[in-house]
Amino acid sequence: MKSIVTIVAVLAVLGAAIYFVAAPSSGGAQHGQGVSESAPVVAIRDLTANPQAYEGKEVVVKGKMAEQCPTTGCWGVINDGTGAVRFDSAASGWALPTGQMGKQMTVRGIVSVNETGTPEIAAVGARL
Repeated sequence: MKSIVTIVAVLAVLGAAIYFVAAPSSGGAQHGQGVSESAPVVAIRDLTANPQAYEGKEVVVKGKMAEQCPTTGCWGVINDGTGAVRFDSAASGWALPTGQMGKQMTVRGIVSVNETGTPEIAAVGARL
């Protein structure tokens, strides 16, 4: 019996050590391909003022979740105080947990410009 308890205790310590070594240093939960903490952030004001300059380029935006798909979490709107932009993660095959409204987040993805001239982000990663 003592050997089983010892084995379980050793496995628990090893599991905890692996978790703390592999966990992101920011403490934020990564989704999709994630977002590097060192990635330069684009102000949404700049993105919406000149969407064609960003079209086809990867950007990182940071702000609060202003709107979210209520069923699967595959799209949302992020607002950084200078503006808001819609992002969609469905094409990349991941979704955020629902119930993220008002939470601070960072989104990384490729900018496209829709038929009305509004920029959107095809999200490849996010950090909550």
